[in-house]
Amino acid sequence: DGAQDFLDERGVSVYSESFQATETDFSTQLLKLKQNKVDFILVIAYDKQTLQVISKIKELDLEASIFSAWMWQDSDFENNKDILSDTYNTRSSYMFGLNKDAVKFNEDFKTKFGSNPSQFSAVGCDLSLLIGKNNLNTPEKLNALKVLNGINGEIEQGQYGELNFPVKVIQFVEDE
Repeated sequence: DGAQDFLDERGVSVYSESFQATETDFSTQLLKLKQNKVDFILVIAYDKQTLQVISKIKELDLEASIFSAWMWQDSDFENNKDILSDTYNTRSSYMFGLNKDAVKFNEDFKTKFGSNPSQFSAVGCDLSLLIGKNNLNTPEKLNALKVLNGINGEIEQGQYGELNFPVKVIQFVEDE
């Protein structure tokens, strides 16, 4: 609702559709968006549903830019090129190795597990560092912390306890 208020104040029309966690066909919601001739669709869902929604957007031939809030890994893109190609997505800073801690984390993870880390691995690492380095062993201590500099960059605790960290927007494009 906060994002909608922000955009409304700036004269941007927002159409919002939701679905149940068990839903697999998103035609009803997407046809409403198509009828409203939207320019941009932001998909906020877990990975499996995001892929299903994006597939349906393409199947229904909605002429809108597609943005996924899910932080896809390179392997996800490789495995789903047909769906994710030409979509815009977020990447956290650690995925670009923007600081020495992120580079070391990526190298150590790949050495130990044989694959690249996911965003959950990086966020989990940052939370572990946050709690361990700052001896945050009570909710009061954890809630008092405002900023952590971790492998994701500068992480702040938001108004509702959520973690905010820098992300970049990239466009997946299939090489020809």
